Amino acid sequence: MSSGPVCLVLLRHGQSEWNAAGIFTGWENAHLTAHGELEAARAGALLAGHGVLPAFVHTSLQRRTIRTADLASRPPTVTGYRSAGPGDSTAGTTGHCRAGTKPR
Repeated sequence: MSSGPVCLVLLRHGQSEWNAAGIFTGWENAHLTAHGELEAARAGALLAGHGVLPAFVHTSLQRRTIRTADLASRPPTVTGYRSAGPGDSTAGTTGHCRAGTKPR
């Protein structure tokens, strides 16, 4: 076991196609946009520039989170899990989420 300091980094996925359209993604397996891929790569470069090189990366099973982790961590060291979900908000707009109404 290492006796050195431990650092926990929380990184949100890059912009997805649905984020760009103002739609709450939920469990929908949306791809990253080109801008989202750039955000992920920049986040990884920023972390590496500060000497933060993760030993482990945990992500949900959504492709946007896995792709973000791949771009942000070199070499990729990704394991996956499924976290608590958004319930009935999937496919709602951000307006639905703010108003607390259901999209369907």
